[in-house]
Amino acid sequence: MDLLKEAIENSAIIPRVQKIVLKVICSSSYPISAKEIEDILGLSRPSVSFSLKMLLKRNFINRSKDNVYLYSPNQERMKEIRERFVSKSSDIK
Repeated sequence: MDLLKEAIENSAIIPRVQKIVLKVICSSSYPISAKEIEDILGLSRPSVSFSLKMLLKRNFINRSKDNVYLYSPNQERMKEIRERFVSKSSDIK
């Protein structure tokens, strides 16, 4: 598993559904729309919308508009999640 995905999965500060949405956003090589996330995950629009709202509020993702809103990971926050995970993992060893 990719280090970032593993770090997201093991993060205690991100709720389960938000982790799933964030992993989809991070695995996309381009900004992704809410509709694409819904289609990939098979989740309801309210569930995806709420997760996106919370991830935006906590600065885990960025949003841009190109006819529709597109979401991409906030690289600084992703770096922070990876670093916390690596630090936590090395403390356990």
